[in-house]
Amino acid sequence: MATNPQMEEVQAAAGKVLASYAGYINTWSIELGLRLGLFEAIRDTPGISVADLAKVLDYDPLYTKVWCNAGYAGGFLERSDGGFALAPHMDKVLLDPEFPMAAGGTAFVMTALRDPMVSLRERFGTGERIWWDKTSLEFREAVGMTGFPFYVRLVKLAFPKMAGVQAALEAGGSVLEMACGTCRGLTRLAEAYPEARFTAVDGDEETLEMARANVAKAGIGDVRLVHSPLEDLEFEDEFDIVLINISLHEARDMKRVVENAHRALKPGGWFVISDMPFPERLEDLRTVPGQLMCGIQYFEALIDDQLLPVSHYVKELKEAGFEDIETLDVTPIHAIVYGRK
Repeated sequence: MATNPQMEEVQAAAGKVLASYAGYINTWSIELGLRLGLFEAIRDTPGISVADLAKVLDYDPLYTKVWCNAGYAGGFLERSDGGFALAPHMDKVLLDPEFPMAAGGTAFVMTALRDPMVSLRERFGTGERIWWDKTSLEFREAVGMTGFPFYVRLVKLAFPKMAGVQAALEAGGSVLEMACGTCRGLTRLAEAYPEARFTAVDGDEETLEMARANVAKAGIGDVRLVHSPLEDLEFEDEFDIVLINISLHEARDMKRVVENAHRALKPGGWFVISDMPFPERLEDLRTVPGQLMCGIQYFEALIDDQLLPVSHYVKELKEAGFEDIETLDVTPIHAIVYGRK
């Protein structure tokens, strides 16, 4: 029987749309599974039945069944001994925060984006922007959670390839983290490099309160916390390393922030930019990383900025007088640009 090429093209187009909707459902399945402890319970008892899972966690059996089916449909669960078990490697990808490719926390950001996304219905017409202090506490906590794997990758994958930076950290150098957020990441750095001395700066006082709590809870010792916009920093010749993680693209005056980083460093010190690299080419947006970063751009537009390609950061460092500028691709959604004063 003859096929209809046009109909096949229409079906393929419809398939793309349906796959996008399926991805939305999968995101919520991950978020529910992590928030409610469902993944952990299945990890601890492979092959557990729906009824037993609901009983162990004291959840409604019907809701639990629906979630298990959705988890299986999304490929996060598999059938085992008549019940369910985690699919291969999901214990690491979803449940191990020390795994460099951990991705579970991203679900919390994506679901917390619901309110900002709804607000865009009106803001497309008004052009109104907001700032971090107008976002929900849930969203800010989710961003901190999602940012943590970036620090794990810095410690385990990136710094060992950056000889000068690694040496300074191991020798007990002084580190300034710009836009430290809730300091969950800084505590990871402090654990990995216990001899290093840390100063953390953020422009949002409420976020710094969460940072103080995280630092105290981690028991990592003396960390200097400073409340200041990055554009107003006046440190001079004080640090061996200045680090900014997934935040430089949000600077109100990026050139000034990079210049402040340069001034804050001792001669020979390193400025490390760790960020999500927006694709250099339009066609690269049709990759999975490209699609994810297009989604993040919605929020970035709300706070009046955008993710940027690696080439932009290289240009900024050159103009600020940095030398020995290098780039490092850590993952498809994580790149580093660093240079020496």
